[in-house]
Amino acid sequence: MRENHCLNLKKRHHLHESKRQQLEVLYGLQNHKDSSLERWPRWSKVTL
Repeated sequence: MRENHCLNLKKRHHLHESKRQQLEVLYGLQNHKDSSLERWPRWSKVTL
C-alpha cells in the first residue's frame, strides 16, 4: 500500500516536472523579447 503510494507520488512529480519545463520553455519564448529586457535593469539596481 505505502509502496504504491510512493510510486504514484513519483509519477505525479515526474509529470509535474515535465509540465513545468514545457511551461518554462513556452513562457521563455514569449517573454524573451520584451520582459527580459525590461526586467534586467530593475534587477541590477536591486542587486547592486
